[in-house]
Amino acid sequence: MMPKILWVDDEVSLVESMKRQFRTEFDITAAHSGDEGLAAIGRAGPFDVIVSDQRMPGMDGIEFLSLARDLAPDSVRVMLTGYADQDTAIEAVNQGQIFRFLTKPCPTLLMQRTLRDCVRQRELITAEREILGKTLTGSIEVLADVLALASPIAFRHAARLARYACGAAEALKVPDLWRIHAAATMAHLGYITIPAAVLENFYLGRRLSPEEETMMQAQVENTAKILSKIPRMEPVLTILREYERCRNTPAVQAREPVFFAANLLRAASEFDRLLSRGVSRTEAVRFLSGRPDDFNAEIVGAIAALKPEADSSRRRMVMVDQLENGMTVDEDVRTEGGMLLVPRGYVVNDTVRQRLRNFHRHGEIEGSVAVLCE
Repeated sequence: MMPKILWVDDEVSLVESMKRQFRTEFDITAAHSGDEGLAAIGRAGPFDVIVSDQRMPGMDGIEFLSLARDLAPDSVRVMLTGYADQDTAIEAVNQGQIFRFLTKPCPTLLMQRTLRDCVRQRELITAEREILGKTLTGSIEVLADVLALASPIAFRHAARLARYACGAAEALKVPDLWRIHAAATMAHLGYITIPAAVLENFYLGRRLSPEEETMMQAQVENTAKILSKIPRMEPVLTILREYERCRNTPAVQAREPVFFAANLLRAASEFDRLLSRGVSRTEAVRFLSGRPDDFNAEIVGAIAALKPEADSSRRRMVMVDQLENGMTVDEDVRTEGGMLLVPRGYVVNDTVRQRLRNFHRHGEIEGSVAVLCE
């Protein structure tokens, strides 16, 4: 498949000439104004490269590329202009994050090399994101396993928090969903340092002693210390440091990424806490809705629209040796001595299958497990 180029220029003949010259190498979509270009991004995007003239009637190239950056942040952007003044170049680079700035008329070979460079840059962006996504996903999965084994109570709530936060974020079409998933999954990681009895009292809303309150307040920093060892985790750390105090500020209302994610996480966390304390879903939503200064109405609406946990999955008993990855444990698995091995809500993976097989072979658990499966 040929790389897709969006070319925005009010000189129709120029764009048609470029389409003819590069027809064997690039798939070029033409637009003849900034508004047409924005419409093309929504209709036919994403594009690998966006080329724009600076001088156009109505919306100029700087304004167009700035808006295009928001709509298609991964598209590599090029500015063309017949006015090669330094101020225009600086403004274009700063506002539109331009990859190349070329003057008109631009030699065909230079334009061809530039488009090839842009396509390679887009490939690098895509490859880096895939590698980063796989690395972070793997790290988060490992830490989730650690949390499940070290603090099953915290894991259970972290899993619910991730479900609420990610479900709402997906409904709201929040970009970079992985950041919210990572923040929600890791929000309670610091709880591995806190005794189970203290955690249980906290989740149930019971009064904590001053010493226990101090333990709970320190968990955000404990989480940050653990996650700071993982490269590229800074956006997630920022969300985690903000979410417990993030109110419905203008930044949240404007969907500024970090603060919107933090407020979403705070609302989902409060929703989970209320349900844990026996409050109905209706009352929990009413509580969140009644605090518009704290919780964004759009976020609360998305949480309210989430389906209850009981869904199309069906519960059945499965022998330990027949467990499959992706099944969800629907009942705490404990040893005969009462030790919790796998908490309810845990999604079965290779590690937990091996753990349960070993304990079963040693005679410490029964041979079947209650699971949910599609």
